[in-house]
Amino acid sequence: MVPASKTNDNKTTMSVRTVLSALFLCSLGLFAQSVVPSSVGQLRGRVVNSRDGQTLGLVQVQLTGTSFRAVTSADGTFHIDAVPAGNYTLQASAVDFYQARQEFTLASGETKEFEVVLTSSNAKRSDSVDVTAGAFEGATETSASAITLEGDERKNLASVLADDPLRAVQGLPGVASNNDFSSEFSIRGASFDRIGLYMDGILLHSPFHTVDGQPDNGSLTIFNGDMVDQMTLYEGAWPVKYGDRTAGILAVNTRDGSRDGIRARVSASMSNAGLMLEGPFGKNKKGSWLVDFRKSYLQYILNRIDFGNSAPLAFGFTDGQARLSYDLTDRHNVSFSYIEGASTVDRSKFQSQLSANAILDAGFRYSLVNFGSRYNVGKKLLVTNHVAWERERGEVGNPSHASLFDQTYTEATWRGDATVSWNAKSTLEFGGQFRHLQQNGLSQLFVRTPALVASIDSFQGTGNRTGAYVQQGFGLLGNRVRLTAGVREDNGGANTDSFVSPYASVTFQPLENTRILLDWGQYAQYPELSQTFSTFAKTRLLPERATHYELAFEQKLDQHLRLRFELYDRQDRDLIARPLLDVRLLPNGAIFNPLPNAPWQNSQRGYSRGGQIYLQRRSANGFTGWISYAYGRTMVSDGQLRLRFPSDFDQGHSFNAYVSRRLRPTINLSGRFTYGSGMPLPGFYQLVPSVPGGYAISQNRNALRAPAYQRTDVRLNKAFAHKKTTTTLYAEVINLTDHNNRDFESPGPYNSTGRTFPNFYSMFPILPSVGAVFEF
Repeated sequence: MVPASKTNDNKTTMSVRTVLSALFLCSLGLFAQSVVPSSVGQLRGRVVNSRDGQTLGLVQVQLTGTSFRAVTSADGTFHIDAVPAGNYTLQASAVDFYQARQEFTLASGETKEFEVVLTSSNAKRSDSVDVTAGAFEGATETSASAITLEGDERKNLASVLADDPLRAVQGLPGVASNNDFSSEFSIRGASFDRIGLYMDGILLHSPFHTVDGQPDNGSLTIFNGDMVDQMTLYEGAWPVKYGDRTAGILAVNTRDGSRDGIRARVSASMSNAGLMLEGPFGKNKKGSWLVDFRKSYLQYILNRIDFGNSAPLAFGFTDGQARLSYDLTDRHNVSFSYIEGASTVDRSKFQSQLSANAILDAGFRYSLVNFGSRYNVGKKLLVTNHVAWERERGEVGNPSHASLFDQTYTEATWRGDATVSWNAKSTLEFGGQFRHLQQNGLSQLFVRTPALVASIDSFQGTGNRTGAYVQQGFGLLGNRVRLTAGVREDNGGANTDSFVSPYASVTFQPLENTRILLDWGQYAQYPELSQTFSTFAKTRLLPERATHYELAFEQKLDQHLRLRFELYDRQDRDLIARPLLDVRLLPNGAIFNPLPNAPWQNSQRGYSRGGQIYLQRRSANGFTGWISYAYGRTMVSDGQLRLRFPSDFDQGHSFNAYVSRRLRPTINLSGRFTYGSGMPLPGFYQLVPSVPGGYAISQNRNALRAPAYQRTDVRLNKAFAHKKTTTTLYAEVINLTDHNNRDFESPGPYNSTGRTFPNFYSMFPILPSVGAVFEF
């Protein structure tokens, strides 16, 4: 046994040691805390998209001038530890987004929280979040056939080579375009001249660098995509605020300049170079300005590409745009927009290969001025007014230097719209417009009879177009059912009839993520002045008419993914044509020679029926894009010819796909694939079995089709973020598979045996291109 006294001594010794050890450890902790943690801090935060508040992954966040940096995770969060106290600038950057910079001071031991807002570089810069209901709930996408095209989609699809916003529209589900040289497109078998292009509420006549008066012979949109805020395409029935078209509507809204500070963007590619400047003006930055200038050299490139026996159609163009916006009061904003552009075509190098109706040289000039006013009268009434003026001047020459087209077109427009928001479920819209049109000129077409005969047309006249509309929308059952009804009346002047165009729409939402939409509408389109006052207008021409029926089913699979299925039927009547201008084979075997003075007639009617399905994902993270398939049949009956045939733009099968993904904070990869079954060769053609590649005149119109169109494009964007500037390099390959796409150019000669020799031209071969944008 151990003596009690010794036991007590041991306990005392152990207690002393324990106390001393604890004091030593506490001293070490206090020392470490005072030396290390108290002199550093931490950064925490998240990065969100200004469009809808979605968190952004793969964004690089760094403290400029230091090695401290991080990349946001999938939920948009970032953290940077052990940052010494001091003054810093936090910089967030990602490819295809504006940089965000924020200066701050970090105190010793402080944890600082950030919420960084990034804006797409193809939109107006904003430091706040625009809260919406979701990726597909834009205010304009309420029609059964409507689909919107947003900033990054528009930029990646526009192509580095042309940078054309309407070429981006060509990649949308249900849109057909088999011509690489043209920004125009067709919808459900209808040509582009039946599709209305509205910019900021004004119907534009021909805003293209184009060959005037020559359909489907190449074009380039005259306005720059950098100035576009949003584009909405209505492929079927549309609200009554839009008129004077029968097949579809493309509504384009332009953006204001930045009010945060002066910004510049310099771009250069293989086809063109441009400069855009924007910034604030006025006291307290109540206004903004934006100017843009482009100059092309695409024509020099295409003229050096080997297209075989085909002559390319390449434009040289120059254009400039400007926009001013100013807040007179907190409720009243006024704006001024100006667009001016000129283009030329020169195919002198290929003169010996061109037919009598082919284009040798051409010039076109377009001007647009638009004054706008936007006034909030109280909290429930919004009134907008626009006064616009546009002018076109074009001329076209053939290989013999004869004039094919020479015309001047001017139009002055006033448009007023009002929106009354009764409550969150009920909205009334009404408005009207007045348009004064003037056109004069001359056109010449060389017709084989079988001898070559000139068909010369002259036209000169003016006309007024007036219209008014009213439309009411309201929700029922907690807004699960939404009804919209409207009516529009249009008048084309003293010598034309007035037409009433009704519209009705029902949207039913049986489940939270399920929508069923039904639309119906009737529409009218007045003849062009060049048709109304044509030498060949023997009788009064009626407006073309169309009735649309739409059914759409939409299922959201998650917040950013949807599946959509559409069925449609369009009934056309009083379509304008010159049916006696084509050579054809009669039932008795004789050849009908074209009439050079063939009259314009409302001789055609028809229908377009079909459906489409597409899967779309719209997100700032991961994959974004769509995959779509459309089937349609568009038939025309001509009362003069007593024939029934496919329309000139009938395309049975269409497949469009677009995909984009940000691979790293500074790298984005995107691609596009388009397939379209062949459209008809417009006219009466058949193959000659005994002659490979030989053509003969036929009894049936549009019975022969071009080969299928197919094109694959890929694009890579690489951004380099510097302290105050961003450089983005673009690399693109057009027609990656080098598919041989060809299109019809013009009819050729024919002989007494019925043999004929139409003219064709080839599209782009595989064509790489690069470009760069410098932003500061």
